[in-house]
Amino acid sequence: MSSPAVTIDAGATVAEALDTMRDHGISSLVVRPDAPGRDHGIVTKRDILTKVVVRDLDPEGLLVRDIMNAPLITIRAHWGLEETSALMAAAGIRRVAVVRGDEILGVVSDTDIFTALEAQDWSAARAARKARVARQVASGAEARTVADLMSSPVLTISPDATVRDCIRRMLDHGVSSLLVEAGPSPNFGIITKRDIITKVIARGKDRGAVLVQEVMSIPLRTVPHDAGIQECSARMARERMRRLPVVREEEIVGIISDSDIFAAAEARRWRGRRRRPTLHTVADVMQTPATGVRSDQTVADALALMKERHIESLLVRPQEAGRPWGLLTRQEIVSRVLARHQDPRTVPVHTVMRSPVVTVSPETSLWECSARMASSGAPVLPVVQGGEVIGTVSDADIFTAIEERGWGVD
Repeated sequence: MSSPAVTIDAGATVAEALDTMRDHGISSLVVRPDAPGRDHGIVTKRDILTKVVVRDLDPEGLLVRDIMNAPLITIRAHWGLEETSALMAAAGIRRVAVVRGDEILGVVSDTDIFTALEAQDWSAARAARKARVARQVASGAEARTVADLMSSPVLTISPDATVRDCIRRMLDHGVSSLLVEAGPSPNFGIITKRDIITKVIARGKDRGAVLVQEVMSIPLRTVPHDAGIQECSARMARERMRRLPVVREEEIVGIISDSDIFAAAEARRWRGRRRRPTLHTVADVMQTPATGVRSDQTVADALALMKERHIESLLVRPQEAGRPWGLLTRQEIVSRVLARHQDPRTVPVHTVMRSPVVTVSPETSLWECSARMASSGAPVLPVVQGGEVIGTVSDADIFTAIEERGWGVD
Protein backbone atom coordinates (compact mmCIF):
# COMPACT_ATOMS: atom_id res chain seq x y z
CA MET A 1 0.00 0.00 0.00
CA SER A 2 0.92 3.66 -0.33
CA SER A 3 1.56 5.04 3.14
CA PRO A 4 0.91 7.50 4.61
CA ALA A 5 -2.22 8.45 2.68
CA VAL A 6 -1.95 11.85 1.02
CA THR A 7 -5.02 13.91 1.92
CA ILE A 8 -6.78 17.11 0.90
CA ASP A 9 -9.66 19.15 2.28
CA ALA A 10 -13.09 18.76 0.71
CA GLY A 11 -13.21 22.53 0.35
CA ALA A 12 -9.98 22.73 -1.68
CA THR A 13 -10.22 23.49 -5.39
CA VAL A 14 -9.77 20.85 -8.05
CA ALA A 15 -6.73 22.82 -9.24
CA GLU A 16 -5.18 22.39 -5.79
CA ALA A 17 -5.92 18.66 -5.94
CA LEU A 18 -4.14 18.46 -9.29
CA ASP A 19 -1.11 20.25 -7.90
CA THR A 20 -0.99 17.90 -4.90
CA MET A 21 -1.23 14.80 -7.10
CA ARG A 22 1.52 16.09 -9.36
CA ASP A 23 3.79 17.04 -6.44
CA HIS A 24 3.49 13.56 -4.92
CA GLY A 25 3.40 11.61 -8.20
CA ILE A 26 0.11 9.91 -7.33
CA SER A 27 -3.31 9.43 -8.94
CA SER A 28 -5.66 9.82 -5.98
CA LEU A 29 -6.15 11.73 -2.74
CA VAL A 30 -8.08 10.87 0.39
CA VAL A 31 -10.53 13.73 1.04
CA ARG A 32 -10.86 15.01 4.60
CA PRO A 33 -14.48 15.82 5.58
CA ASP A 34 -15.32 19.49 5.96
CA ALA A 35 -17.78 19.06 8.81
CA PRO A 36 -18.13 16.79 11.87
CA GLY A 37 -20.04 13.60 11.22
CA ARG A 38 -19.32 13.53 7.48
CA ASP A 39 -17.46 10.71 5.77
CA HIS A 40 -14.00 10.74 4.27
CA GLY A 41 -13.98 10.49 0.49
CA ILE A 42 -11.56 9.99 -2.37
CA VAL A 43 -10.82 11.94 -5.53
CA THR A 44 -8.88 10.46 -8.43
CA LYS A 45 -7.33 11.67 -11.65
CA ARG A 46 -10.10 9.83 -13.48
CA ASP A 47 -12.70 11.85 -11.55
CA ILE A 48 -10.97 15.03 -12.68
CA LEU A 49 -10.71 13.83 -16.28
CA THR A 50 -14.32 12.66 -16.64
CA LYS A 51 -16.01 15.33 -14.55
CA VAL A 52 -13.86 18.39 -15.21
CA VAL A 53 -11.39 18.14 -18.11
CA VAL A 54 -13.68 16.40 -20.59
CA ARG A 55 -16.43 18.93 -19.92
CA ASP A 56 -14.08 21.90 -20.18
CA LEU A 57 -14.94 23.14 -16.69
CA ASP A 58 -12.65 25.41 -14.71
CA PRO A 59 -10.66 23.49 -12.03
CA GLU A 60 -10.12 26.77 -10.20
CA GLY A 61 -13.86 27.22 -9.80
CA LEU A 62 -14.77 23.68 -8.71
CA LEU A 63 -14.26 22.24 -5.25
CA VAL A 64 -13.06 18.74 -4.49
CA ARG A 65 -16.34 17.97 -2.72
CA ASP A 66 -18.14 18.56 -6.05
CA ILE A 67 -16.45 15.62 -7.76
CA MET A 68 -15.20 13.31 -5.00
CA ASN A 69 -16.57 9.85 -4.22
CA ALA A 70 -17.87 9.24 -0.70
CA PRO A 71 -17.99 7.43 1.62
CA LEU A 72 -14.44 6.08 1.45
CA ILE A 73 -14.40 2.29 1.11
CA THR A 74 -12.02 0.76 3.65
CA ILE A 75 -10.37 -2.54 4.56
CA ARG A 76 -8.35 -3.80 7.53
CA ALA A 77 -4.59 -4.24 7.36
CA HIS A 78 -4.84 -8.04 7.71
CA TRP A 79 -6.90 -8.49 4.55
CA GLY A 80 -5.34 -10.64 1.82
CA LEU A 81 -5.01 -9.93 -1.91
CA GLU A 82 -7.93 -12.18 -2.85
CA GLU A 83 -10.32 -10.66 -0.32
CA THR A 84 -9.31 -7.11 -1.25
CA SER A 85 -9.62 -7.87 -4.98
CA ALA A 86 -13.08 -9.33 -4.45
CA LEU A 87 -14.19 -6.16 -2.66
CA MET A 88 -12.83 -3.97 -5.46
CA ALA A 89 -14.57 -6.11 -8.07
CA ALA A 90 -17.92 -6.02 -6.25
CA ALA A 91 -17.73 -2.27 -5.67
CA GLY A 92 -16.40 -1.42 -9.12
CA ILE A 93 -13.52 0.58 -7.60
CA ARG A 94 -9.75 0.62 -8.01
CA ARG A 95 -8.62 1.84 -4.59
CA VAL A 96 -9.46 1.18 -0.96
CA ALA A 97 -8.16 2.79 2.20
CA VAL A 98 -6.48 0.66 4.86
CA VAL A 99 -7.63 1.54 8.38
CA ARG A 100 -6.82 0.62 11.94
CA GLY A 101 -9.54 1.83 14.24
CA ASP A 102 -10.29 5.38 13.13
CA GLU A 103 -6.81 5.89 11.64
CA ILE A 104 -6.26 5.76 7.87
CA LEU A 105 -2.93 3.97 7.38
CA GLY A 106 -2.69 4.21 3.61
CA VAL A 107 -4.31 3.37 0.28
CA VAL A 108 -4.16 0.12 -1.70
CA SER A 109 -4.77 0.33 -5.45
CA ASP A 110 -5.33 -2.34 -8.07
CA THR A 111 -1.83 -1.48 -9.29
CA ASP A 112 -0.43 -2.34 -5.84
CA ILE A 113 -2.18 -5.71 -6.00
CA PHE A 114 -1.09 -6.32 -9.58
CA THR A 115 2.58 -5.61 -8.88
CA ALA A 116 2.51 -7.90 -5.84
CA LEU A 117 1.48 -10.91 -7.92
CA GLU A 118 4.97 -11.69 -9.23
CA ALA A 119 8.46 -11.28 -7.77
CA GLN A 120 9.21 -8.75 -10.45
CA ASP A 121 9.69 -5.00 -10.13
CA TRP A 122 7.90 -2.96 -12.77
CA SER A 123 8.71 0.44 -11.30
CA ALA A 124 11.61 1.15 -13.67
CA ALA A 125 9.66 0.10 -16.79
CA ARG A 126 6.59 1.99 -15.60
CA ALA A 127 8.59 5.13 -14.85
CA ALA A 128 10.29 4.97 -18.26
CA ARG A 129 6.94 4.65 -20.03
CA LYS A 130 5.44 7.55 -18.07
CA ALA A 131 8.48 9.68 -18.91
CA ARG A 132 8.05 8.91 -22.62
CA VAL A 133 4.38 9.87 -22.45
CA ALA A 134 5.23 13.09 -20.60
CA ARG A 135 7.84 14.04 -23.19
CA GLN A 136 5.43 13.25 -26.01
CA VAL A 137 2.55 15.34 -24.67
CA ALA A 138 4.73 18.22 -23.51
CA SER A 139 6.21 18.81 -26.95
CA GLY A 140 4.76 19.54 -30.33
CA ALA A 141 1.73 21.41 -31.55
CA GLU A 142 -1.72 21.42 -30.02
CA ALA A 143 -3.23 17.94 -29.98
CA ARG A 144 -6.50 17.71 -31.88
CA THR A 145 -7.04 14.07 -32.80
CA VAL A 146 -6.48 10.70 -31.21
CA ALA A 147 -3.48 10.10 -33.48
CA ASP A 148 -1.70 13.06 -31.83
CA LEU A 149 -1.70 11.35 -28.42
CA MET A 150 -1.80 7.60 -29.02
CA SER A 151 0.99 5.20 -28.03
CA SER A 152 2.40 3.09 -30.84
CA PRO A 153 3.15 0.30 -31.55
CA VAL A 154 0.88 -1.74 -29.31
CA LEU A 155 1.99 -4.81 -27.39
CA THR A 156 0.22 -8.11 -27.99
CA ILE A 157 -0.05 -11.58 -26.48
CA SER A 158 -1.42 -14.92 -27.65
CA PRO A 159 -4.85 -16.03 -26.41
CA ASP A 160 -3.23 -19.37 -25.48
CA ALA A 161 -0.75 -17.74 -23.09
CA THR A 162 -1.39 -18.07 -19.38
CA VAL A 163 -2.43 -15.14 -17.23
CA ARG A 164 0.93 -15.45 -15.43
CA ASP A 165 2.72 -14.99 -18.79
CA CYS A 166 0.51 -11.97 -19.41
CA ILE A 167 1.33 -10.42 -16.03
CA ARG A 168 5.06 -10.86 -16.61
CA ARG A 169 4.86 -9.25 -20.05
CA MET A 170 2.94 -6.29 -18.64
CA LEU A 171 5.47 -5.90 -15.83
CA ASP A 172 8.39 -6.13 -18.26
CA HIS A 173 7.03 -3.22 -20.31
CA GLY A 174 5.32 -1.18 -17.58
CA VAL A 175 1.87 -1.34 -19.21
CA SER A 176 -1.61 -2.12 -17.91
CA SER A 177 -3.07 -3.84 -20.98
CA LEU A 178 -2.19 -6.06 -23.91
CA LEU A 179 -4.01 -6.69 -27.17
CA VAL A 180 -4.87 -10.35 -27.72
CA GLU A 181 -4.22 -11.75 -31.18
CA ALA A 182 -7.56 -13.53 -31.52
CA GLY A 183 -7.59 -13.12 -35.31
CA PRO A 184 -6.44 -10.81 -38.11
CA SER A 185 -6.29 -7.11 -37.17
CA PRO A 186 -8.55 -5.49 -36.10
CA ASN A 187 -10.28 -8.67 -34.85
CA PHE A 188 -8.33 -8.62 -31.61
CA GLY A 189 -9.34 -8.83 -27.98
CA ILE A 190 -7.81 -7.03 -25.00
CA ILE A 191 -6.74 -8.05 -21.51
CA THR A 192 -6.19 -5.47 -18.82
CA LYS A 193 -4.80 -5.31 -15.32
CA ARG A 194 -8.40 -4.89 -14.17
CA ASP A 195 -9.50 -8.09 -15.95
CA ILE A 196 -6.80 -10.06 -14.15
CA ILE A 197 -7.69 -8.68 -10.73
CA THR A 198 -11.48 -9.03 -10.99
CA LYS A 199 -11.71 -12.27 -13.00
CA VAL A 200 -8.75 -14.22 -11.66
CA ILE A 201 -7.35 -12.93 -8.36
CA ALA A 202 -10.73 -11.96 -6.84
CA ARG A 203 -12.05 -15.46 -7.61
CA GLY A 204 -9.03 -17.28 -6.21
CA LYS A 205 -8.03 -18.82 -9.55
CA ASP A 206 -4.53 -20.06 -10.39
CA ARG A 207 -3.00 -17.47 -12.73
CA GLY A 208 -0.60 -20.13 -14.01
CA ALA A 209 -3.50 -22.33 -15.15
CA VAL A 210 -5.98 -19.75 -16.50
CA LEU A 211 -5.52 -18.80 -20.17
CA VAL A 212 -5.72 -15.27 -21.52
CA GLN A 213 -8.64 -16.22 -23.80
CA GLU A 214 -10.72 -17.08 -20.71
CA VAL A 215 -10.61 -13.57 -19.25
CA MET A 216 -9.98 -11.24 -22.21
CA SER A 217 -12.61 -8.82 -23.47
CA ILE A 218 -13.86 -9.38 -27.02
CA PRO A 219 -14.96 -7.98 -29.44
CA LEU A 220 -12.56 -5.08 -29.24
CA ARG A 221 -13.96 -1.57 -29.07
CA THR A 222 -11.84 0.85 -31.08
CA VAL A 223 -11.62 4.51 -32.08
CA PRO A 224 -10.67 5.96 -35.50
CA HIS A 225 -7.26 7.65 -35.66
CA ASP A 226 -8.81 10.92 -36.83
CA ALA A 227 -11.46 11.08 -34.08
CA GLY A 228 -11.35 14.25 -32.01
CA ILE A 229 -9.96 14.05 -28.50
CA GLN A 230 -13.17 15.56 -27.11
CA GLU A 231 -15.19 12.84 -28.81
CA CYS A 232 -12.85 10.10 -27.56
CA SER A 233 -12.83 11.48 -24.00
CA ALA A 234 -16.61 11.70 -23.88
CA ARG A 235 -16.93 8.12 -25.07
CA MET A 236 -14.49 6.88 -22.45
CA ALA A 237 -16.45 8.67 -19.74
CA ARG A 238 -19.82 7.51 -21.05
CA GLU A 239 -18.83 3.86 -21.55
CA ARG A 240 -16.56 3.70 -18.47
CA MET A 241 -13.47 2.72 -20.45
CA ARG A 242 -9.89 3.69 -19.70
CA ARG A 243 -8.30 2.92 -23.06
CA LEU A 244 -9.19 2.41 -26.72
CA PRO A 245 -7.14 0.85 -29.51
CA VAL A 246 -6.74 3.22 -32.46
CA VAL A 247 -7.66 2.07 -35.98
CA ARG A 248 -6.58 3.40 -39.37
CA GLU A 249 -7.84 1.66 -42.52
CA GLU A 250 -8.94 -1.38 -40.50
CA GLU A 251 -5.49 -1.79 -38.93
CA ILE A 252 -4.70 -1.23 -35.26
CA VAL A 253 -2.01 1.43 -35.22
CA GLY A 254 -1.88 2.44 -31.56
CA ILE A 255 -3.74 2.78 -28.28
CA ILE A 256 -4.93 5.82 -26.35
CA SER A 257 -5.68 5.91 -22.64
CA ASP A 258 -7.33 8.35 -20.27
CA SER A 259 -3.87 8.94 -18.81
CA ASP A 260 -2.61 10.12 -22.21
CA ILE A 261 -5.46 12.63 -22.46
CA PHE A 262 -5.04 13.73 -18.87
CA ALA A 263 -1.30 14.32 -19.40
CA ALA A 264 -2.04 16.34 -22.53
CA ALA A 265 -4.55 18.47 -20.65
CA GLU A 266 -1.99 19.08 -17.89
CA ALA A 267 0.57 20.12 -20.52
CA ARG A 268 -2.09 22.29 -22.22
CA ARG A 269 -1.62 20.54 -25.54
CA TRP A 270 -5.39 20.01 -25.49
CA ARG A 271 -7.88 22.41 -23.96
CA GLY A 272 -11.21 20.99 -25.13
CA ARG A 273 -13.77 23.08 -26.94
CA ARG A 274 -15.63 26.07 -25.55
CA ARG A 275 -19.39 25.87 -25.70
CA ARG A 276 -22.01 28.54 -25.92
CA PRO A 277 -24.03 28.78 -22.70
CA THR A 278 -27.46 27.25 -22.76
CA LEU A 279 -30.15 26.79 -20.13
CA HIS A 280 -31.17 23.31 -19.01
CA THR A 281 -33.48 21.94 -16.36
CA VAL A 282 -33.95 18.53 -14.80
CA ALA A 283 -36.82 17.89 -17.23
CA ASP A 284 -34.29 17.95 -20.10
CA VAL A 285 -32.19 15.07 -18.76
CA MET A 286 -34.31 13.03 -16.33
CA GLN A 287 -35.03 9.33 -16.81
CA THR A 288 -38.56 7.94 -16.72
CA PRO A 289 -40.00 5.89 -15.22
CA ALA A 290 -38.04 5.73 -11.96
CA THR A 291 -36.16 2.46 -11.48
CA GLY A 292 -36.45 1.21 -7.93
CA VAL A 293 -36.98 -1.61 -5.48
CA ARG A 294 -39.29 -2.01 -2.51
CA SER A 295 -37.82 -1.41 0.90
CA ASP A 296 -38.72 -4.96 1.97
CA GLN A 297 -36.77 -6.61 -0.87
CA THR A 298 -33.30 -8.00 -0.24
CA VAL A 299 -29.99 -6.43 -1.16
CA ALA A 300 -29.44 -9.39 -3.50
CA ASP A 301 -32.61 -8.37 -5.38
CA ALA A 302 -31.24 -4.83 -5.66
CA LEU A 303 -27.86 -6.04 -6.93
CA ALA A 304 -29.54 -8.18 -9.58
CA LEU A 305 -31.58 -5.21 -10.81
CA MET A 306 -28.48 -2.98 -10.87
CA LYS A 307 -26.66 -5.56 -12.97
CA GLU A 308 -29.63 -5.98 -15.33
CA ARG A 309 -30.04 -2.23 -15.88
CA HIS A 310 -26.29 -1.40 -15.81
CA ILE A 311 -26.78 1.20 -13.08
CA GLU A 312 -25.01 2.03 -9.84
CA SER A 313 -27.95 3.05 -7.62
CA LEU A 314 -31.67 2.49 -7.10
CA LEU A 315 -34.51 4.41 -5.54
CA VAL A 316 -36.26 2.57 -2.72
CA ARG A 317 -40.05 2.73 -2.67
CA PRO A 318 -41.59 2.96 0.81
CA GLN A 319 -43.84 0.17 2.01
CA GLU A 320 -46.49 2.63 3.16
CA ALA A 321 -47.94 5.66 1.39
CA GLY A 322 -46.68 8.94 2.75
CA ARG A 323 -43.36 7.52 3.96
CA PRO A 324 -40.16 9.00 2.47
CA TRP A 325 -38.36 7.37 -0.42
CA GLY A 326 -34.85 6.01 0.06
CA LEU A 327 -31.73 5.52 -2.04
CA LEU A 328 -29.45 2.49 -2.30
CA THR A 329 -26.08 2.74 -4.04
CA ARG A 330 -23.48 0.12 -4.88
CA GLN A 331 -21.06 1.81 -2.48
CA GLU A 332 -23.53 1.42 0.40
CA ILE A 333 -23.94 -2.25 -0.43
CA VAL A 334 -20.19 -2.70 -0.33
CA SER A 335 -19.53 -0.73 2.85
CA ARG A 336 -22.61 -1.80 4.83
CA VAL A 337 -23.10 -5.38 3.64
CA LEU A 338 -20.16 -6.97 1.82
CA ALA A 339 -17.42 -5.34 3.91
CA ARG A 340 -19.19 -6.61 7.05
CA HIS A 341 -19.40 -10.15 5.59
CA GLN A 342 -23.20 -10.17 5.58
CA ASP A 343 -25.20 -12.23 3.11
CA PRO A 344 -27.01 -9.93 0.61
CA ARG A 345 -29.75 -12.56 0.31
CA THR A 346 -30.77 -12.04 3.93
CA VAL A 347 -30.32 -8.28 4.35
CA PRO A 348 -33.44 -6.15 3.68
CA VAL A 349 -32.89 -3.03 1.61
CA HIS A 350 -34.44 -0.74 4.25
CA THR A 351 -31.69 -1.60 6.75
CA VAL A 352 -28.88 -0.20 4.57
CA MET A 353 -30.52 2.46 2.39
CA ARG A 354 -30.20 6.18 3.01
CA SER A 355 -33.48 7.92 3.81
CA PRO A 356 -34.99 10.42 3.43
CA VAL A 357 -33.45 11.61 0.17
CA VAL A 358 -33.30 15.08 -1.31
CA THR A 359 -35.70 15.60 -4.22
CA VAL A 360 -35.93 17.95 -7.19
CA SER A 361 -38.72 19.09 -9.50
CA PRO A 362 -38.68 18.92 -13.31
CA GLU A 363 -38.19 22.72 -13.34
CA THR A 364 -35.05 22.65 -11.16
CA SER A 365 -31.99 23.96 -13.02
CA LEU A 366 -29.02 21.66 -13.50
CA TRP A 367 -26.92 24.08 -11.48
CA GLU A 368 -29.26 23.74 -8.49
CA CYS A 369 -29.65 19.98 -9.00
CA SER A 370 -25.85 19.54 -9.01
CA ALA A 371 -25.57 21.60 -5.83
CA ARG A 372 -28.15 19.39 -4.09
CA MET A 373 -26.30 16.26 -5.20
CA ALA A 374 -23.03 17.66 -3.86
CA SER A 375 -24.48 18.73 -0.51
CA SER A 376 -26.36 15.46 0.03
CA GLY A 377 -23.73 13.14 -1.43
CA ALA A 378 -26.42 11.37 -3.46
CA PRO A 379 -25.58 10.40 -7.07
CA VAL A 380 -29.27 10.05 -7.95
CA LEU A 381 -32.23 12.22 -6.96
CA PRO A 382 -35.95 11.49 -7.32
CA VAL A 383 -37.86 13.91 -9.53
CA VAL A 384 -41.15 14.83 -7.84
CA GLN A 385 -44.18 16.55 -9.35
CA GLY A 386 -47.48 16.91 -7.59
CA GLY A 387 -46.27 14.75 -4.73
CA GLU A 388 -45.48 11.82 -7.03
CA VAL A 389 -42.07 10.49 -8.08
CA ILE A 390 -42.12 10.69 -11.88
CA GLY A 391 -38.49 9.89 -12.67
CA THR A 392 -34.88 10.19 -11.59
CA VAL A 393 -31.90 12.35 -12.44
CA SER A 394 -28.32 11.13 -11.91
CA ASP A 395 -24.89 12.71 -12.03
CA ALA A 396 -24.30 10.71 -15.22
CA ASP A 397 -27.41 12.30 -16.81
CA ILE A 398 -26.06 15.75 -15.97
CA PHE A 399 -22.56 14.95 -17.22
CA THR A 400 -23.98 13.71 -20.53
CA ALA A 401 -25.99 16.92 -20.90
CA ILE A 402 -22.89 19.00 -20.19
CA GLU A 403 -20.93 17.10 -22.83
CA GLU A 404 -23.63 17.44 -25.46
CA ARG A 405 -24.95 20.95 -24.77
CA GLY A 406 -22.79 22.72 -22.19
CA TRP A 407 -23.60 24.14 -18.77
CA GLY A 408 -26.71 26.28 -18.36
CA VAL A 409 -26.26 29.81 -17.03
CA ASP A 410 -28.81 32.22 -15.64
